[in-house]
Order: sequence, then C-alpha cells, then structure tokens
Amino acid sequence: MKSRGTLTKVCWTLASVSAEMLEPAERDVVRGDYAESGETALQALIGVWGLVGRRQLALWKDWHSWFALIGIVGAVGIPLSRIFLGYQKVFYGRAWGLLWGHPVNPFNFPGALAVALDLAYMVCLSLAIALWSSTSGFVLCHFSRRATWLTSIMFYFVVYDFAFLSAMRSRPTMEPISSIIADALLPDGPTMLLILLPVYWGARHGLRRGSVGLRRVLQLVIIIALVNSLALWMSSLYVRFEAVSSPGNPKMTTFVLLSWPACYMVAAEVWRRCRRKDGMELLAADHIDRRPPN
Repeated sequence: MKSRGTLTKVCWTLASVSAEMLEPAERDVVRGDYAESGETALQALIGVWGLVGRRQLALWKDWHSWFALIGIVGAVGIPLSRIFLGYQKVFYGRAWGLLWGHPVNPFNFPGALAVALDLAYMVCLSLAIALWSSTSGFVLCHFSRRATWLTSIMFYFVVYDFAFLSAMRSRPTMEPISSIIADALLPDGPTMLLILLPVYWGARHGLRRGSVGLRRVLQLVIIIALVNSLALWMSSLYVRFEAVSSPGNPKMTTFVLLSWPACYMVAAEVWRRCRRKDGMELLAADHIDRRPPN
C-alpha cells in the first residue's frame, strides 16, 4: 500500500509540473477538471501529457519556432560547438600548468610573454563564448516562446554533445559505459560557466522582458565586436610565430555567424523604437484633429 501511495503522489506531482507548460488560464481549468473528475493520478498524468503534447505540436506550425531551430540551434550551435571543442581541449592543460608552476609556452618565447599572450587569448575567447551563448539564448527565446524549453535544451546538447562526440573519437574505447553516459549528460566546469548559465540567463531575460533597450544592446554589440577583434588578432599571432594552432582555431566568417543574434537584437530594438515613434506621432496627430475649433 505504501508503494501505491508513493506512486500516486509521484504521478500527481508530475501532472502538476507538466501542467506548467500550458497557458495560465488553461492550466487552472485543467487542474480544476482533474480535481473534480475523480480520475486516478495515472489517468490525470496521461491526460495532461496528451494535452501538453498537442499544444507543443501546434507551436511548430508557426515559422518562428522553425527559425529558432535552424537559425540558432543549427547555424550557431554547430560552429560554437567546434570552437568550444578546441577551447576545451587545451583548457585543463593550461589550468593545470599554471596551477603546478609549469605553464604552457606555445610561442616558445623567452620569459613570461608567451604565457601572458596565451592566457589573454584564453580569457578573451572565454568571454566571447559566454557572450555568444547569452545572445543566442535571448534570440532563441524571442522566436520560440513557449517552445523555448525544447529549443534551449536542443541548443545546449548540440553545443555540448556535438563537441563531446567529436572528442570521444580520440578517447580510449575500453572506457566504462557509465562514465561515457555521465560525461554526455553532466556538464563540466567550462561548459557550465560558458554555455549553460549564459544560455539560461539570455533565455530568462528574453521571457521576462522581451526587450533589453537600444542603449544596452548597442553596448553589448560593441563589447562583442571588441572581444571578437582581440580574439582574432591574438589568434593570428599563433600563426605568425609558427606556434601551435590557437585554441578553437577561429575564423572571421565563423565569428560573424556566431554574432548574428546580437546584430538581430540591435535591428529588433531599432525597429521597435521606430514603430513606437510612429505610433506616438499618429496619436499626437489624432489628438490635434479631435481638438474643438476655437
């Protein structure tokens, strides 16, 4: 009996959590109906899942969800994954080298200049990855809206697991399957800080506000442009001094592609401000027309 009671509680909890994916008015109606219908917890859970599934499928009839899937998950997620893979391969080596007092010297310069340049590039690329992730999360939420929970999860796993599967080719084949599954599902430190948290921050602000403001967006774009320029310049130093390839091996076209969500945010804010200005001018003209003659 105890196990049955526990299962009933779990089903009701899952049904209540799943109902959160519905619109507020529909959510209250569904919860009220199931509370009065006398159905079992399992029947209520199946009913909620069926309704949520139909509502989610309906969202994909709109082109906005497909644009988020193709434009962000595909066009941004895959190149970001490739850069992140190159970054992740050298991150731990650099970190352990600095920690134990044997920093990597990729340029083979005398003194600490090479280490300083390499560290500056890694910091710059880290900031660029975080900015790309946050702006992608914001635009992803702007287009997908109620489907954000699905598209954001897909974006995260495309970025993380695409890089993970590529890295698996060079790993030992005798590794336990439990370790492989854990690595595929659980993010490490760089993934958490540079991908997961920025995407969550961007999606959350997109859902709450829908608009950041033109001044803040312009500041963000300027920062992204400066970070991209510095990262590209420092990456060229690796080639100029015939050192090892720069982590991530970034290219100008890839940086432009990863920065399009930020450019879209600027265009959206300019368009919103122009429409607001036109609307205020129309209201002012209408108010003048309605004034009684002297």
